[in-house]
Amino acid sequence: EKIAWLDPDLVIASDFRHARIASLLTAIAPTVSAPTVFDFKTTLKMVANATDREAQANELLQQWDARVVDFRQQIATKLGSEWPQKVAVVRFKSDHVRIYTSGFAGSILDELGFEQPDTLQSQGWGMKLSSTENIPVMDADAIFILLEPDDPAIADNYQHWASHPLWQQLSAVQNDRVYEVDPVSWMMGGGILAANAMLDDLFAHYGLSQPEAAQPHVCLPHFIDHVEPFPC
Repeated sequence: EKIAWLDPDLVIASDFRHARIASLLTAIAPTVSAPTVFDFKTTLKMVANATDREAQANELLQQWDARVVDFRQQIATKLGSEWPQKVAVVRFKSDHVRIYTSGFAGSILDELGFEQPDTLQSQGWGMKLSSTENIPVMDADAIFILLEPDDPAIADNYQHWASHPLWQQLSAVQNDRVYEVDPVSWMMGGGILAANAMLDDLFAHYGLSQPEAAQPHVCLPHFIDHVEPFPC
């Protein structure tokens, strides 16, 4: 009812999140659905085709490719023999910890040249850890921590794990390479805006230089769940 009340000209959905209500969405307005919520390039092209903005999409992808090349060149020069780094994307929940190896963040890290920790290279989407005894599994050169804001239970669980002696033995901890990052940009966004925000974080965390970029104007005001609007 809320989507119908918006009276959209177009509905952008995803097969994973909205398959059960697909028939309802198509009754409201023309609907396009992405096969995955994590492939931002596919999503961008799909939105471009549905809104006649192919030229803008191509320009955004060219800008992205240029930023990726710039990042890879700068980080290889800065880290030298320490590149490529093995990194872990860790999300704390109230009663367990998840390590992601694929999905949105994993695909971008892979494109940028990062590698997976040896313990995670054959674990599909990643791993769910319920005991602090499993802390050594997440050993990596750098760890990116996803915390949901305003959730005391998650903050308490993070403090519980981070205060454990095994945590202090992790390479990333000992080398001060544990970074807290925005879960929206790194996981839930899933689009070109989130991808660039994630890349901004990586430029900043590694102390790399990047030119000032103007924030894109959003063309589609109404969208559902976490599928991003299309920048003009």
